[in-house]
Amino acid sequence: MKTDFSETYAAVGKLTTFRYLISLDGRCGWNIDHLDVLTAFLNPEVDDNNIYMVLPEGWPEGQEDTRTFTPPIIERLSKALYGLKRSPQLWHNAINTFLLFLGFTQSQADPNHYIRSGAILILL
Repeated sequence: MKTDFSETYAAVGKLTTFRYLISLDGRCGWNIDHLDVLTAFLNPEVDDNNIYMVLPEGWPEGQEDTRTFTPPIIERLSKALYGLKRSPQLWHNAINTFLLFLGFTQSQADPNHYIRSGAILILL
């Protein structure tokens, strides 16, 4: 399988699924909670160890001496970073694996909709 790294992956729940859940809440009087994972893209591990980056300017070990040539320090990533085009895909794979481990069932109509006894989740 060839991966196109020039495209950005964005797993977004369908608006119709969200509207349906809101209508169920209004009809059944359910509780709705919201959770925002602030460091979502920093949690998943990179599944391919061939992603490298040059340390940014200002990083102590990445300082280049103007008097002598020192090559930039290159690091291999083990976790995803913001700005990496694969970060949203890696996050979705990680949360999907975790939710399936917890016993949630993924909807076939909307891959961001998960159901388990007593709980319905939608990833937005």
